[in-house]
Amino acid sequence: MKRIKLIIPLLLAATTLVLQGCGEAEGGANTAEETKNFPSVEVMKVEGKSFTDVISVLGQIKPVEKAKLSFLEGGILERILVKKGNKVSKGDTIALMDNKALKAALDAAKAQYELAEITFQKQETIFKDNVNSEYQYLQSKYNRDQMKANLNLAEKRYDDTFIKAPFDGIVNDNYFDEGEFCPPGTPIFELINVSNLKVVAGIPENYLGQVKTGAEANVKIPYIDKELKGRVSFVGAAISTSNRTIPVEILVSNPGSIIKPEIVANVYIEIKSYENIVTIPDEVVVRTDSGYSVFVAENETAVSKEVEILSRFEGKIAVSDGLNPGDELIVVGYQNLVNGEKVNIVR
Repeated sequence: MKRIKLIIPLLLAATTLVLQGCGEAEGGANTAEETKNFPSVEVMKVEGKSFTDVISVLGQIKPVEKAKLSFLEGGILERILVKKGNKVSKGDTIALMDNKALKAALDAAKAQYELAEITFQKQETIFKDNVNSEYQYLQSKYNRDQMKANLNLAEKRYDDTFIKAPFDGIVNDNYFDEGEFCPPGTPIFELINVSNLKVVAGIPENYLGQVKTGAEANVKIPYIDKELKGRVSFVGAAISTSNRTIPVEILVSNPGSIIKPEIVANVYIEIKSYENIVTIPDEVVVRTDSGYSVFVAENETAVSKEVEILSRFEGKIAVSDGLNPGDELIVVGYQNLVNGEKVNIVR
């Protein structure tokens, strides 16, 4: 009987311990379950860096020097001295017209001038000796001057029968063959200089006054993975009414003549530099009724913060206000978060 009385209290105590253990285990499981149900996110600690704001536009490559060359007077294209695709230096003769008649006229004008010059010199000598009249002297002088003018005209017409390069470049095209008649002023050759190029682009009118002559610019050629550096050489004085843009030109060098005119390029014009600016991925910024916002993690809690966007560039956003260096920006798992919601940060 005494043994039965001792066993009962021991069973009760054991039962109590088991129940307590189950309760603690169940409570621990609930706590783990609650933590497990928090949204999992990944964060990025933002940093302040120096930042240069740029305008990104599309531009087109153009040669700085380009000319269509022609004869001032009509005539037969006698000879082409430089073929299409060849290089020339300034002053080189590219082609000449049949100029036999003009060469004869030049020789005649030269002879007439030389005779008039001799006559004038003799008339001047005897006039000083009071042998002839002033009228005879002036007549010889004016005749000499007229012959000189005729000679200059004949030389000019003869020189115009040669097409010469006005600058260093490449003969990019020719439109007539030898023996063909070339009307006056009709283009015969196209000459371009590709050693120096310009990029022609249009800046949206909302950037009026922000782009200055001399501003640095980067020009990227996507087709050949080439990047050039240049400076703004021209800013238009008026806005184009067709597309509401301000025309600009950027001068760039072309070592090796790799870049070809008329191709499209991405242009990045620098407008202002900043210090200690936070840059974040573009995709984490959410558009709201009042502006833009992001989520940051504070004490394991998602906190929504409104941000002021300074600029967008290449998949990133420069933030001028709303974030501070050291903030933990939520970059993964932010899509369905609610302000003040507990989160599980995966590190």
